[in-house]
Amino acid sequence: MTTNPALLATYISFGHGLFLLAYTEVVFQFTNLLFKNNVIKRYHYPIPTTRHLSVNFINAVTFAFPSALYFFYNCDNVSYHFSWEVLLLIIPVTLVYMVMHDAAFYVLHPLSHRVKPFYNYLHASHHKATKHTNVFDVANTHWLETLSQVGTGWLLWTAVVLAIYPNVWLVVLPQTFGSFTTVIGHCGFKGHRYFLLLHPLAIPIAFLVGKYMLTVGDHLAHHVYPNVNYGLFFQFWDRSFGTYRKYTVEPLLMSEWKQFEKGEEQEE
Repeated sequence: MTTNPALLATYISFGHGLFLLAYTEVVFQFTNLLFKNNVIKRYHYPIPTTRHLSVNFINAVTFAFPSALYFFYNCDNVSYHFSWEVLLLIIPVTLVYMVMHDAAFYVLHPLSHRVKPFYNYLHASHHKATKHTNVFDVANTHWLETLSQVGTGWLLWTAVVLAIYPNVWLVVLPQTFGSFTTVIGHCGFKGHRYFLLLHPLAIPIAFLVGKYMLTVGDHLAHHVYPNVNYGLFFQFWDRSFGTYRKYTVEPLLMSEWKQFEKGEEQEE
């Protein structure tokens, strides 16, 4: 087995890209199944089916690579064991990660809207999806943007963990929780307790800080009104700086959407 850090980071990054595509597909199928069975509600209908697979893969590889490279260059003393101590630390550590990345994201994300060249060349493609979003819209943007907004956050987090408590689980689980929230954030469905089954940290995090976090509707508002709801995890920064806007569209069950469609057809 190779010990070249750059090669190992490349392998891991490509593996991360494939895993995130598979995970996003699972979320897509799971949420659609719930919707078809009238378990969850959707803000806008129909559901787009475009998957942007190549763009999502490139972005997933890109934002994972700096963190993976740093990890493999500094992993001599890293523990790979999931101990009781790690179990006790993982929730508070994940909350620290969320606060750190959220603060950095709230600085960078508004810039991607307000600096016109940045928006036109890097971020505009992400906002082609407005009301009708699906989970594959999460990384439908330029790779340089995900490198700056996600890759830098992951890199910083990796450096912090390896310096203070070098354990691979304390690096990876918070990062994957970030991926879970952003994938769900683009699903277009009203949040539901079943979504908490999609990540092992979702239930305890939701119990502790769920009422302070941005919802699917909050991020949908950002796609419809691009100058609001810039945050990544929490409503705090948007509420503090006057950029928070609640999405007031009423979500409907699939049966209600079908009835609505029939009503429209009858009127025509």
